Parts: sequence; structure tokens; C-alpha cells
Amino acid sequence: MRLAFLIGALAVAGMPAAGAQEMHRMSMGAADSIRMPAGRTSITVPFRRSGEHILIPVGVNGNAPVWVVLDTGMPGPGVLFYDGPAVSALALEYMPVQAQVGGAGGSGESIQARIAAGATLRIGEAEIWNAMVTVLPPVAFLSAIHNGIIGAGVFKNFVVAIDHDRGEITLTLPERYRPPNHAATVPMILDGRVAYVDAGLVSAAGKVSPLRLIVDLGASHPVSLNATTDPAIQIPRDALTTRIGRGMSGEVRGRVGRIPGLELGGIRLTNVIATFPNPDHENPRGLDSRNGNLGSGVLGRFNITFDYPHQKIHLVRNQRFAAPFEWDMSGLVLEPGPGDTLSVAQVVPGSPAALAGVAGGDRIVAIGGHAVTNRDLPDTRECLRKDGAEVELRTVRDGVQRTGKLRLRRMI
Repeated sequence: MRLAFLIGALAVAGMPAAGAQEMHRMSMGAADSIRMPAGRTSITVPFRRSGEHILIPVGVNGNAPVWVVLDTGMPGPGVLFYDGPAVSALALEYMPVQAQVGGAGGSGESIQARIAAGATLRIGEAEIWNAMVTVLPPVAFLSAIHNGIIGAGVFKNFVVAIDHDRGEITLTLPERYRPPNHAATVPMILDGRVAYVDAGLVSAAGKVSPLRLIVDLGASHPVSLNATTDPAIQIPRDALTTRIGRGMSGEVRGRVGRIPGLELGGIRLTNVIATFPNPDHENPRGLDSRNGNLGSGVLGRFNITFDYPHQKIHLVRNQRFAAPFEWDMSGLVLEPGPGDTLSVAQVVPGSPAALAGVAGGDRIVAIGGHAVTNRDLPDTRECLRKDGAEVELRTVRDGVQRTGKLRLRRMI
């Protein structure tokens, strides 16, 4: 399972012409500027992990930092927040503007957002001035897990090095960055603020077919492939039909299976989990997804540097590189429920969860004897990926609590 953070362009309505021109200038990335401490060319800050997602601390206008997802798939300027107590405390001054923000999945309908301009964003000791802040109403299945997303506002201004082994991110002034000598370098293709890389799809016979993929650090899957775009992309016969993600506009459905291999920068990964969205979800909101997108399930296996100014990605294998690729082994499709609950959206037929009598609509209140809430969703997913493990599950249905056990099984 994954959460998709593919954010569409802002559509601005109900604004005077002069204001609309300023919004357009900012959305093209020309309005902000950066500042480093005197004499410094780089700064390093720790990050947190939430499942496959990377969360970094972002301060706004001198306020305490808010933890947000760092996402190459977020092409919007500045930072995007979900409204709530942490965002209300920022006391932002909003423009007289209505903005529409959309994403993958579902009907593709947009969500109305408020805009605050001229903000100062702070990441560690680095600052981005005159930035845009977009604030959405709470989005239940996203804002329950994190406070927002930042992307192009960071990547276009700095060279961004993510060291998974140390749990640190380093931001460097582009003109002062020098890549490590032992890194593999992958050219990056920028189309506006959307980044693509060329990769290779490895067949069972060892043939390598070219792929062009969106770089999507905010997607937790290893790779998503659009089967309609190239005959070389074959959906495995034993692929599981399920919900493969959740975008801002609703669920993303498709199939999930294993491909023999994937090559990136001359490095081959084998027996890779891949998702295959249904054709109507391949290009959300008209975005050209080419052959698919490359998620953090692959990108997170490298200490990785994104150098947007020079259109390159540098890769060094990290401690997770050789770990096997895995998918859910319970058959539970989970999502945040009402309040702080964790809900079962659906159950895969014939799965361990189905055999244990769990049904869609059940609420999960404890796993292994430990209480869980919707904020535990990323960790819950991880604990359901251990082949052969027995997991005690406490659920509530129609007000009645029930305890059962699942024997996890690799289904993909």
C-alpha cells in the first residue's frame, strides 16, 4: 500500500488581475530567494521517517518548526500544509484568492485552498524568503499522518543530499556542491518542475527495456509502471488486484506484483515489487507520467543527492540496499478513520485477514497487545510485512470488540 502525494498545479480564481499576475510569477518559482548563515555553504538537519516517507522540520515566519514530508513529486512552490492546530498557530495572513489543488486518484476533483504569500521558511539555519504557503482543509487520510508537504521550494534552491544511514539531510548552495567520487550519477530530465529519470526494466530473460519515470520521493512504493505505455511492461499473471495507493482526490486502484529487475544508474535491483495502476489512474489530472514513477521504496535504498540546478541525481548504496522488497502480508487495506481511529477500508479475498474474519469497516484498536491510532498507520503497515509471523489483532465492529490472530503470508 502507498499514499500518493502527486499534487497538481494551482488553479487560481476570484482574484484581481495584478494579484493573479503575482501568483503566476510565484508559481513559476521566480519570487523566492535563499539565505545561508554567514560563511556557510551548506547546513545539515536531522529527519524523521514515517514508513517510507521523509519528514523534515520547516519553520514559518519565526514560528516553531512543523514536520512535513519532503517530496520531489510536489511541484508547487513554497510549502503546502493541512489546516489544524499547528498551522493555526502560524497566524498566517491569507490573500483574497481561491486556489484549487488536486492530486491522484478518485474523481480527480480539486480541493479549495487558501494562500499566504511572502512567507519566510526556515529549515535548520537555511531560509527561503518570499515563499508561498498553501493551506488545505484537513485531508483525513493525509493530515492524520503528517502536517504537509514541501518539494520544489527546496529542490530548486539547494542541492539536497539525503543520508539514510545517518538520518540527515544536507542542503548545499548549488554553485558550491561537489558530488562524492564513488557515487553513480543519473541524468535528470526537468519538464517545468517535474523531474524524470531514465531507468531500465529487466525481463526474466535479462533483456533491459528503457523506461522514463517521474522521480517521486513522496510515493512509498518502489516503482509504479503504466502498462499501456510500452509493450515491454507486462503485468505479472499472479499480480494481486487491490487498492495500490491513495491520492488527494481518492483511491488509486490497480495491481501489484514482482518484476525481475530494475536498473538505475547502472545499478541493478532484483525481484522488485511494482504496482500497475488502472489505465484511468496512470496520468492523474493530465500529468504526463510517461512510463510510471519511481518511489521511495527504491530511492530510499541509496544515500541520494538531488541536484536539480545541474539536473543530476547521485546514488550511493546504503545499508538498506540489499533488503528484500516486500508488500503487505495481511490482506488489510488500512486508512485513518474517524477521530483518531485506524480503519479497515477493505480486505483482500483469500488473505490471512479474510480467513481470520476481518471485514471492511472494522476498526483496529490494538496490534500485538499495543493500542494503535491513525498516526500509527505507517508503522502498522511495516509490522504486517513479516512472512510467517503471528499477529494478534483487536478489532471493533458495531461496538463489539473482538480479538483474533493472523498468520502473515507473502502473497506477492
